[in-house]
Amino acid sequence: MQATYKEWFVDFTPFANEGKKTTKIGDIPSSWTVKRLTELMSYAGGQQPPASEFKFQPQEGYIRLVQIRDYETDKYATYIPESSKNKLCDAHDIMIARYGVSLGRICFGLNGAYNVALAKVSPNKPYYREYLRCFLNTETFYNGINGSGERSAQQGFNQSGMDAFLLPVPPDDILLRFEALLSPIFEYRLFLRSEIEHLEAIRDIVPYAMIQSSSSR
Repeated sequence: MQATYKEWFVDFTPFANEGKKTTKIGDIPSSWTVKRLTELMSYAGGQQPPASEFKFQPQEGYIRLVQIRDYETDKYATYIPESSKNKLCDAHDIMIARYGVSLGRICFGLNGAYNVALAKVSPNKPYYREYLRCFLNTETFYNGINGSGERSAQQGFNQSGMDAFLLPVPPDDILLRFEALLSPIFEYRLFLRSEIEHLEAIRDIVPYAMIQSSSSR
């Protein structure tokens, strides 16, 4: 996905026959424009429920609390009461880690109510999604978010930090083509992730079942 993004939106290879114009971010195809990142998306930080509400097994009336570490492992799965105050995400959403050593990390793949250490990116148009996902996974974004020092690491990014990013934006028909090309790839990534989780669950269950069987003899 990132290789295709670079080919289209950094090297402009498919648009080599189009004339170029000089902008503040360099030469871009003549029919394109330069926009701030925040003109293409909005974002919302999560909600932090009190620890007294946490449950560690799924149960009726509760929803998964999505935390940064959950994108690595399900070992610490936590559940909180369903509430209108919850900020919800699904597997397709673009999630950004807001604080500390994970600042600027891009995550996806979980459903639930995300906590304060995460922010959800909402594209202003549906077909901006994979374009934004790819840009947010670049070193340009990661280094830009992390380059503002200890204050950013502790307090997270803010509106002015996001406003600072300028992107080359093509006409909508190109973004539609890019979305149509990459969406199936992203769906396949989600499928592989679910298959891996399923296999890991089987791996963990089988040894336990064998132990139980041996002890009952």
